[in-house]
Amino acid sequence: VKLKDVKDHLKHARKVAQCLKSNGKVHLAASFFKECIQESKDVLDDDAITEIIKICNVIKNEKVQAAKRKVKGQAQKSKKKDKVAEKQAKKMAVELYGNNDQFDDYDDYGA
Repeated sequence: VKLKDVKDHLKHARKVAQCLKSNGKVHLAASFFKECIQESKDVLDDDAITEIIKICNVIKNEKVQAAKRKVKGQAQKSKKKDKVAEKQAKKMAVELYGNNDQFDDYDDYGA
């Protein structure tokens, strides 16, 4: 692959990114980026590395926020479902066995 100008580099980067997305395996993508950065350390200067770190931190923060929102939303939904299911179960028990939570007469025998 001949990379002459910025356009060629960006075009190649997009093709590689599409391949990584279609593969969908995190560990392979992470290994690829680690190797690219390690092999490019002679070409990259301090400003370029700082820019890469900033981009990675922004992406990481977005992922963390999305995960927090997802977990928070799921926790609220599951609590509501549990309450509804619990209420239905109690209602069925009352219909079947009556609304008596006290001891029955036979509980006093044999103790």
